[in-house]
Amino acid sequence: MPARIIKTTGAIVEVGPANGKHFQLEELQAIVGGYIEVVRLPDGQLMFANEDGLSQGLPFNSLASSYYRAKIVGDVLITSDDLVE
Repeated sequence: MPARIIKTTGAIVEVGPANGKHFQLEELQAIVGGYIEVVRLPDGQLMFANEDGLSQGLPFNSLASSYYRAKIVGDVLITSDDLVE
C-alpha cells in the first residue's frame, strides 16, 4: 500500500520517499511541519504526526483521528514500516 498524507482538509495525497526507498527524518518533518511523533495504527501501519501540533494550534484532523481513535491535529503521513528506516 502506498504512503499517503492525510491533510486536515480531508484530502488524501499518495506519496513516496524522495530517494525511492525510505522516508528520511527531514522528509517526515517537512510533511508534518515539525518534530515527529509516530504511533502504530490498529492495522499495523505507522502514523507520523506533529509532536507539538496541539501547542502550535494546528487544525483538527478528523480523518486521521478516526484512524487512531484519538484527537490528531495537523497533516499526517501514514505508511508501512518498510518505507521507514
